Amino acid sequence: GVLNVDSDEYHSFDEGDVVILSVVADQLAVSLEKARLFEETRQRARELETVAEISASLRAANSVETIIETLLSQVGFEGQTVRTVFLIDPESGMLMARGSSPPIPGFSGAAHRLGEGITGQVALTGEAYLSEKLTDDPVASFLPEEKEILADGYGSASLPARAEEQCL
Repeated sequence: GVLNVDSDEYHSFDEGDVVILSVVADQLAVSLEKARLFEETRQRARELETVAEISASLRAANSVETIIETLLSQVGFEGQTVRTVFLIDPESGMLMARGSSPPIPGFSGAAHRLGEGITGQVALTGEAYLSEKLTDDPVASFLPEEKEILADGYGSASLPARAEEQCL
């Protein structure tokens, strides 16, 4: 940052003023950094509190449906619009849509193939994938149900759900 001190008179400042103002600017920087770190710490505490609440809810869940509902209702970020959960069907090997928030009409049972599209790639590789703009992403492929709700400009974070190093 920069501290600007202006005067309505010419030649108002000398080297002594610069020394004093440098000390003030340094104190300003220290105070601003402390405030930033404090806010960052508060944000992390809120995030950890949210994780603890979600974890407690998930531990109390007694079915796959309850777990998915809990995740969809509690996991979210500001500005986020759509959350979906896909699970690998052991019989077909396809990624089957198991839930969305908000609910997408006709979405339940929609399927992606392993390795195809972002969802299929994440399930196959077990690695998270970030997309700045889905409609321009070369890896993205959309189910008809998804095309209707994913507007131009949507970004995406896709993460694997793993147990014992295997994607679920």
